[in-house]
Amino acid sequence: MHKQLINEAIINLIIEPDGPILIKAGESGADPTRPDMEFVRTHYDGKETIYLPGSSLKGILRSHCERIARTVDNKERRVKRGGQALSCNPLEEGTQKERKDFSCNKYFEAKKDEIQKAVKGNEQTSRGAEIYRRSCFVCQMYGNTALSSHIQITDAYPVEVDKVVTEARSGTAIDRIYGSVLPGALFQFEVATQGTFKTEIYIKNFTTSQLGLLALALRDLQMQRIAIGFAKSRGLGRVKANVESVLVRYPSGTFWPIENGNVYGVGALPCETNGYGFREDDSVTVADVKYETDDWGSMSAELKGMDKGQPIYNLWTACLERWGKIVCAE
Repeated sequence: MHKQLINEAIINLIIEPDGPILIKAGESGADPTRPDMEFVRTHYDGKETIYLPGSSLKGILRSHCERIARTVDNKERRVKRGGQALSCNPLEEGTQKERKDFSCNKYFEAKKDEIQKAVKGNEQTSRGAEIYRRSCFVCQMYGNTALSSHIQITDAYPVEVDKVVTEARSGTAIDRIYGSVLPGALFQFEVATQGTFKTEIYIKNFTTSQLGLLALALRDLQMQRIAIGFAKSRGLGRVKANVESVLVRYPSGTFWPIENGNVYGVGALPCETNGYGFREDDSVTVADVKYETDDWGSMSAELKGMDKGQPIYNLWTACLERWGKIVCAE
């Protein structure tokens, strides 16, 4: 699917600390005045500043999508899907599809020859299609060692560098016998307490059910059910998040029957997607969607507003219905 660009959604996300947060740098910097554990830093807009790495944000969203998928999945539903789980466990050693906790990474390492035989001389499928179809739902979105990710998340940089506030805090170990501070175990860490950070989430060649699962994760981030960074169990990591806008785009939309009021998943469009198992009825109705052309063949619609009844809310709830059909194997 990465040889074509059929559709894409671009989500603008705003993140603000709601208390102290810390995403640690891999190594201590050269500045001796900074705490032992430093926030990751880079140069942006001509100044040195902290930022939220896209890789960290992607890992947080992926792990929460896995948690949601495992919560709603069960043996009966997997049987209806032919044994396919909604989410694997990337760190599990198991390779059998019948198991609840298997690893797509380990599975494809063990099944290389089998997949090669399945696609050899078969014009109806390709190696990429075979791997995509055998991957769990979450891996189809975020990728695994045999499949590239369909989701990209940019680093979140400050909207205004000068308004970012960091401070140093102290931590220590507690003596397990006496319950007092353990001498010599004091350490310092740097946290961000103020600032507005902006990132973009790109999802290409999406299905509407994939947008539905991603919407659930973003909803939980917005409702502060997800913490980010270091020491979450100590109260760090609470953030305020808001989806500022969603742009749905079809790069070759003028060549397809794209109509206002509809959002189309990859299976609903007249493209060569043999062997991937996409549903041909993969579209949802969202009255707020009004497409515009850029005179270069592309058609796009931008949605704003996350409150109930507003365009983004309506898109998310419509896609959630499609996610529900995947969960229930309808």
